[in-house]
Amino acid sequence: MGRVRGRSLGFMGSVWISAFGVATALLGLLVATATAAKSWPDGVERIEIRSSLDGSIQPAMFAMPERSTGSARPLLVALHSWSSGYDQPLSALWAQEARSRNWVFIHPDFRGANTNPQAGGSETAIRDVLDAVDEARRRAKVDPRRIYLAGYSGGGHAALLVASKSSEIWAAVSVWSPITDLLAWHRESEARGFDRYVGDIEAICGGVPAPGSRAEQECFRRSPLSFLTAMKGLPLDLNTGIRDGHAPRVESGTVPISHTIRAFNLLADPRDRVPFGLLSALESEARVPAAQAFLGTDRSYGAHRVLFRRSSGPVRLTLFDGDHEVVHPAAVAWLERHQRAERR
Repeated sequence: MGRVRGRSLGFMGSVWISAFGVATALLGLLVATATAAKSWPDGVERIEIRSSLDGSIQPAMFAMPERSTGSARPLLVALHSWSSGYDQPLSALWAQEARSRNWVFIHPDFRGANTNPQAGGSETAIRDVLDAVDEARRRAKVDPRRIYLAGYSGGGHAALLVASKSSEIWAAVSVWSPITDLLAWHRESEARGFDRYVGDIEAICGGVPAPGSRAEQECFRRSPLSFLTAMKGLPLDLNTGIRDGHAPRVESGTVPISHTIRAFNLLADPRDRVPFGLLSALESEARVPAAQAFLGTDRSYGAHRVLFRRSSGPVRLTLFDGDHEVVHPAAVAWLERHQRAERR
């Protein structure tokens, strides 16, 4: 099984190498788990939620408000990115924002990384997010007028699908570098050699999404652009780094900015939409023409200066100085300005 300088180690040597490999893998898993756990703020714990759809047990990270006030508190529901799960270390920054405001916080798994049909925007995954809202409301005193949804990358993809099918729950939604069209992203990823994402899309949609295929229809059903009009009237914050889709590393440039702009255009009043010529220029050149540049200041974005901004009714589009990333303080600062009107 293993060889050293051309000599066979024999059965016992093979067993020793196998055991060593298993032990090394387990040690790596323990270290990774410990690192992830350490990244979460104090007071955030792993909980389990029974799916209302299939009865399976689904994990989530959850936190009660840090200080008891006796009054109902806002709830932040944050969704992990494309290739991660409920314990994604980066999402600890969502928890920090919620904890600093004394909010309730939950970060569901919704079937984990988007590598299987149950994940990737399936009805099962969407139901898991709604189950997480119900569980948070069962455990904590939540203000129903201030339930917020946020997500980055694949979390943005999921957030838009969830909000499109349950708009009555949310006070506001903030998404960052979202994937909004799986068919387009499959073509784009294939053209740029991002084989991992090509494979993921084919895995969740049931094959290569060739024209007229069942996989093509499944990709359509799992794409937010297919349902976004159901969100009309809901405050929505759409953000993307101007260099997303351009950066050389997979981690920093995976989703072209057209995904975010097309979502805005679908919901915006015709006079507020980003014209096709400008959209193409923004995407191909990764810069904002001087005549279209944002002249104001938004300090919530920190070092990620706002370069371009448009609003139409309750929908806002922001292109900032960055790649494929999220500015957590800016997202939550925008969310907390909104409150859903009480039903009569």
